Amino acid sequence: MTKKIISIFAALVASVTVFAQEAAPVEQTGGLIGKNVASVAFTNGLLNQSDLDTYATTFQVNESITNNLDLGFNYSYTWFEGNNNVDFNNVGSYAVVYTTYNQFKPFVKLGLNYNWEDYAIAQQNYLSWNAFAGVEYSLNSKLGFTFSAGYVDDFGSDHGGWETIDLNWRGSLGANYWVTEKIVTGLEVGYREGGNYSVTALVGYKF
Repeated sequence: MTKKIISIFAALVASVTVFAQEAAPVEQTGGLIGKNVASVAFTNGLLNQSDLDTYATTFQVNESITNNLDLGFNYSYTWFEGNNNVDFNNVGSYAVVYTTYNQFKPFVKLGLNYNWEDYAIAQQNYLSWNAFAGVEYSLNSKLGFTFSAGYVDDFGSDHGGWETIDLNWRGSLGANYWVTEKIVTGLEVGYREGGNYSVTALVGYKF
């Protein structure tokens, strides 16, 4: 099952790359899609099931491949509030397939991640996948907004692990502002099934 889903993911990325145009155009838009951006983010997760918050730092590189395809890499480190020897690592890659209608960019984002989780009494490693759909709206060349909703899961039947459990549906609303032609800042509010929320702040560099 895992190999089949990975094969489908790879075939989708390859097909979009082949049939899309060869080079991405230079766009004066306020969003992040279609741009080469390296970013660092900090997230505060507010869990409904616990009095403890989670914190995460994420490094991400997004690269425009064609007019309709971005590919990216991300790494994140997450830990629970307090001294409890609970932390998680996540490394992954993703593809964003999108189209452009004036100031709007509807998109689909597919990702694969490898997770290794360290609890006080146990450790576990597993592969997960995610699929999101959304739209990016550019108010002008400086300011952009993004809405997305999707699903995250692993490839096992027990759904073990902090990332999956049974709280798989996600949604987010974010905004970003280009301080200069190269520097961008952003803020995102996320919702996760089960009444969990998160707030993420980021800063990025266009290369």
